[in-house]
Amino acid sequence: MRQKKFGSKLIGLAVLETRSRADGTQFGWIHFYYVSPNFRRHGVGLRLVRHSVEYFSALGLTEFFLRTGEYNGEAQAFYHSVGFSRVPDGDKTGLNGVNELMMKFDFENSSKST
Repeated sequence: MRQKKFGSKLIGLAVLETRSRADGTQFGWIHFYYVSPNFRRHGVGLRLVRHSVEYFSALGLTEFFLRTGEYNGEAQAFYHSVGFSRVPDGDKTGLNGVNELMMKFDFENSSKST
């Protein structure tokens, strides 16, 4: 877990995990990214993504994934802007009944600079 603080106030959070496929290859998984609304569009989210890239890269991983709500256009636009792409066959309906889109950050094929 990575936290960003402003003074003593928590303004951002990333919960990261490694997972394994059936063939034993590993990939990164983002359980949760959150930036306090008052601190959005100030670079906090970008710093959390950079930390994720550094963390997973240090583990030798070449890709990581997350899910975001189908109707959360603001988050989708942010993820695309920092190098994520949608994985259409990874979409699913969440436990709360909301459709979730899978997004992937691929270190080797990403043309975005974080």
